[in-house]
Amino acid sequence: MASDLFANASLFTPAEPENQLKLDINQTVIAGLVLRLMYMNSRMVAHEIAAEVCLPFYNIVEPILNELKESRLIEITRGDMAAVSYAVF
Repeated sequence: MASDLFANASLFTPAEPENQLKLDINQTVIAGLVLRLMYMNSRMVAHEIAAEVCLPFYNIVEPILNELKESRLIEITRGDMAAVSYAVF
């Protein structure tokens, strides 16, 4: 019975948003969620933040992290060349 309920679950999964314009959530709300995550966890890797808010890193979470960094609300302490590996504090 339970397998019947979840057999077609992929049919109801929404498509991943390609950019912030297609996302029906204000950018300030997402930035607030990121700041709450940082408050609770103190240090996270950028791809972990994207996984926690269930949004794609590129085109949605990355610009928000850059904006928070420019506003000096978060600090990127280390990372490789790719932004997805940044350790955010």
